[in-house]
Amino acid sequence: MLVRKRAKLVYEVTEDLKTQLTQRMDERLKKTEAALGAVQSALREFGESAGGNQLSRLKAQGEKLQRTRDEAVMRLAQIKGLALGSEIAEGAVEIASTIEIGDPEERLQDAEIVISGGRIKEIRNQ
Repeated sequence: MLVRKRAKLVYEVTEDLKTQLTQRMDERLKKTEAALGAVQSALREFGESAGGNQLSRLKAQGEKLQRTRDEAVMRLAQIKGLALGSEIAEGAVEIASTIEIGDPEERLQDAEIVISGGRIKEIRNQ
């Protein structure tokens, strides 16, 4: 019987992968900081003169952007600390898998596709 299930994408950490992830996170951080700066500028400009509803929306947006920024800073530190050769899960895909009567129950669990250097290296729990 053919079934569909999730497969986690597991990447083997290489210098190239660390560089790619760092660049992506730096870009995300810059965009978030720019948006946060715009919200903070609007809050300073309008101050208390902004309507209560508008002011609360700006403050909420600023708080959300601050949390996003903090998460990006934390993730960037994690990326920089990754050991070469270690594995990290980044994303998932849906795959088709064949199961038969008598197969172990684990065959229904999520699979893992290990990628190294941009190529599939291993498929686990297919």
